[in-house]
Amino acid sequence: MSALARGASARGVRFLRSAGTATPYVHQGRVAGVEVRGQRVPCDELIVAAGAWSGPIGEALGAPLPLRTTRRHMWVTGADPTARVHAPIVWDDVAGFYARPEATPEGSGTGWAFSATDLDDYSLARAAVDSAGAGDSADAGAWQMYAIDARERDLALEAARIHLPSAGPNLVRAWRGIRDLAPDDRPILGPDARVPGLVWCAGLCGHGMTISLAIGMATTDAIMGRRNVLLERCSAQRFEPAVQ
Repeated sequence: MSALARGASARGVRFLRSAGTATPYVHQGRVAGVEVRGQRVPCDELIVAAGAWSGPIGEALGAPLPLRTTRRHMWVTGADPTARVHAPIVWDDVAGFYARPEATPEGSGTGWAFSATDLDDYSLARAAVDSAGAGDSADAGAWQMYAIDARERDLALEAARIHLPSAGPNLVRAWRGIRDLAPDDRPILGPDARVPGLVWCAGLCGHGMTISLAIGMATTDAIMGRRNVLLERCSAQRFEPAVQ
């Protein structure tokens, strides 16, 4: 991320970090810019790459997408004799289980980082998205979305006992995130015919960091009018008539 940011800055890209709520605005039927810190930043093309916040932005612009919001957890164990630094990443898509070796937080060795529960609770996750986007006035209860309760811990321990070599992992750290998914689990990339100037880079299903370079290139191709096979497979127009 830092290397990409340095390269972009060297080529004239300007970053506005910790800008708070950024609100797109439309003029004469097309996206004209974004309001940031009380000022309007004009643009010819606006790329919405806001993760779980992409859906609400699209709705505000009159371009809703059939995205759903889910909660996903990560768990980290303490040092475990079954974990090896160079052990492979394991991803069982049928069981919904992911695991990789992870250095322990206290630096005492290697444990496991794993994900075992994806709570598809749209209403709760979306409420957290909406509240977290409301600035300083957001309801503190929204952040309960990121906390872990006892039931979820028990489910994670049971999944770990089944799928990890360790018979009884010692959980030392956990966190929860929210993500957006399209109905077919493919990204949504490229221009939206309903609102000129609106370009999507959303619905990444939690894989954003893994596929960031490829989708960044595809989104650039969309703006520059270049052909890209990802744009053809991941266009927002594939959800017709929902995006008409």
